[in-house]
Amino acid sequence: MPAIIEKLSSWLGAAVSTPSRPPLWVRIPDDRVDEPLPGGTLRPRHDYFEVRVARAHLAKRREWFTQYVPLVLAAADLSYDGQSVAVPSIIGPNMLREISADAPLSSVLAGTRIAGPIPYAGGGLTQTVVLYRLDMGNVLTPLMDVLEKGSKSLDFAGGLAPYTAMAKVLLGGLEALTGGTAPLLAVRDAQPVAEAGYWALIDGADGAPDVEELRVRNRELWTGDGPVRDVDYVLCGVSACDQQQIDVSRLPFFRQWQAVLSEAARSATPAIWSSAKVNMASLLAMVRTSPDLTIPHATALIDDWIEHLVGMHRDAVRVSSLAPARPGDDPRTAALDAVRSKALSVLEL
Repeated sequence: MPAIIEKLSSWLGAAVSTPSRPPLWVRIPDDRVDEPLPGGTLRPRHDYFEVRVARAHLAKRREWFTQYVPLVLAAADLSYDGQSVAVPSIIGPNMLREISADAPLSSVLAGTRIAGPIPYAGGGLTQTVVLYRLDMGNVLTPLMDVLEKGSKSLDFAGGLAPYTAMAKVLLGGLEALTGGTAPLLAVRDAQPVAEAGYWALIDGADGAPDVEELRVRNRELWTGDGPVRDVDYVLCGVSACDQQQIDVSRLPFFRQWQAVLSEAARSATPAIWSSAKVNMASLLAMVRTSPDLTIPHATALIDDWIEHLVGMHRDAVRVSSLAPARPGDDPRTAALDAVRSKALSVLEL
């Protein structure tokens, strides 16, 4: 595990150990949710999933002349490409500005994605949720803006190296922003089996709602006949995702797919077609072993790409039959043909 990821996990652990109030961490049963999240028990290498903060709420945002803003630090610890990684996300005052600074009842409708969509690789899922209440007069707004935007930029698609670089910047900013401030509420929950559903982190002090009456309505925590207003809370959700949400064009192997397509478009001759097939075989191995794809998605993608490749080759053959070929017209084409022939001859050794 990269050192920065170990440091981030350690920082999260320290934050969880110092909350100023006793927390309650409650799983809301699906029969008490108006729109249950899809997924059930997640299947390793078969399901994509995501983790979101559905809503954060501060019961009191003003005391005398001091106005407070909520800051939620949420993280998901998961397995990616054979390594354990911590994916953090920050939800702060920018969310308030999106629904106006004078939002009623001190609520912040977030729906902010913490992690995903990403294949569930197995090994369970650990959720960390930390709620801060920061003095608005002491918040470094430019730093907060950078941290919120930076957390949204954390992405595994380009590999672990750029991810760890961004995580290092994020951790440094968090330490500067929250140094010396104890969180209101914090929890770190390791689930041996990842399941879809809603979890709520609630102030467990006197006046806490009866957990047996808690339910989720319109991605908000309710009890009795109305939403919870008198206590601080953070509502999180884990759900399965459809493979259509995966932007394959951002994955590392997509550039090779474009190169194979370009070659297939010129594959009227046996030599070029053989080269295209060799490169396609290499590409398919990358797709099969990609940590960014589930097994069913990789299989469907391979079938689709093979069909597309064969279609491109047929079109190239049809086009070549329209007029006699004139080899040697373009010196660059002749040079490429020579290199390709040499490469294919090596395969026959």
